[in-house]
Amino acid sequence: MRAPLALVSILVAPILAAEQVPQDVDGFLRRAELCAHFRQEPWPEGTSPHDVERRGLILKQTERFCAGLPEESRHLREKYRDEPLVIKELDKANGWDE
Repeated sequence: MRAPLALVSILVAPILAAEQVPQDVDGFLRRAELCAHFRQEPWPEGTSPHDVERRGLILKQTERFCAGLPEESRHLREKYRDEPLVIKELDKANGWDE
């Protein structure tokens, strides 16, 4: 299965600026990356047990990682508004404050 390997690599792979951004921003960036990953997963159209299970997994993980991202993005942008490096990193995960 491709998704578990991708998930592990996302969780383990450090974000380049992780040492430069606060922990709450790093956590947000990781969640945003996982959210984007599951939102881009191919949607199985079939009725086989595998397809049904896969759709359930995609929905569950999308809800898990995407819930609250717009609000969290707005909060972090306000909290760190005077820190250009943080704002630059948040810009990389754009679209969550709309």
